[in-house]
Amino acid sequence: MNSRELIARRAREVGAGRLPDVPSPCISVCRMDPVTQCCEGCFRTLDEIAAWGRMEDAGKREVWRLVGRRALAPAGSQGRASPGAQEQVERAQSSQPTAGKNMKQITFYLDFVSPFAYLAFEKLPEALLGLSYAVDYRPVLFAGMLKHHGQLGPAEIGPKRDWTYRQVLWLAHTQGVPLQMPAAHPFNPLPLLRLALACDSGRVANRYVCETLFRHVWRGGADAADTQRLAALTQALQPRRDPAGDDVKADLKANTEEAIARGLFGVPTCAVDDKLFWGFDALSMLRAYLEGDAWFASGAWEAAQRLPVGVARAGRG
Repeated sequence: MNSRELIARRAREVGAGRLPDVPSPCISVCRMDPVTQCCEGCFRTLDEIAAWGRMEDAGKREVWRLVGRRALAPAGSQGRASPGAQEQVERAQSSQPTAGKNMKQITFYLDFVSPFAYLAFEKLPEALLGLSYAVDYRPVLFAGMLKHHGQLGPAEIGPKRDWTYRQVLWLAHTQGVPLQMPAAHPFNPLPLLRLALACDSGRVANRYVCETLFRHVWRGGADAADTQRLAALTQALQPRRDPAGDDVKADLKANTEEAIARGLFGVPTCAVDDKLFWGFDALSMLRAYLEGDAWFASGAWEAAQRLPVGVARAGRG
C-alpha cells in the first residue's frame, strides 16, 4: 500500500467515524512538494501541519477530508486548505517554528511491548513539528537486546516494575496520550513484531501499521496476546507476507542484530547520522540535534564516552 492509498483509506475511516479519536495523517515522510506546497507523505500544507496540534477535532476532520481528496487527485493537482480549516490554521500558525530545509533520515527502533516506545511514537510528530525529516520504523526484539547485554528488563525487577507502570501512566496523563495498561504485562511481542514486518516487503513497517499495533496493546486494557484479537488484527491489516514465514523471522532477527551492532541497548531509540537518542524523554534532545544546536559540535557528546570507569562490581568486568 503506497502513501496515497494509505492516506485515502485512513481518510475514509475518519470520515465514517470509525475511529475513537482523530489521528494525525503523518506517516513520517515530511518533505514538501515545491509545486503543490503539500507534504509528499501526508498531503497536508505546511500551515496545516504546523496548526495541527492546536486544532479542534472539527478542524482536524476537515483537514482529513482535504488530504483524502488530495491523495486521490492526479499528481500535482492537490488543493489548498478550505476556508473552515484555514481559519484554524491562521489562528495557530503564528507561534509555530519555521520548517527546516534539510531532510534528515531517522531510524526509529521499537518493540510493541514497550510503553515508552508507544509514548515516543505518539509524540514524535509533535516533538519534531516544523522540521523536515523521514522516519523508518524498525521493529526489533527488545528481549534480544537484554540478552545480548546481560540485563534484566524493567518488568523483571519487582519494585522497578511497579515504578515503571506508575511513571508510564503519569507520563501519558501529563502528555495527553490515551493509555491503558494491557490485561497482562510483559507479554510475548513476537506475533505483533512479525505482523508489522509482514505488512511490508522489507525490514521496515509503515506508521499506520505501527500505530494500529501500538494501540492494540496500549489502548482499551485488553489482552495484547489474545489469539482471537491477533487473528482479527491480522485480518484487518491484510499483511503481504505470512507473519510466520521464514523471511519475516529473518527480517526481525536482522533488525535486532543491526540495532545491537549500532550500540542500542533499549527501545525506543532514534538513530540519526551517527547518533543514538534513547527513550521517550530524548525527543527534545533529538529535536535540538536536528535544529543544529551548537552543543552537539562542542565535543560534549564525544567526551561522555571517554569518562574513565572508577570502579566495577565483581563479575561485571
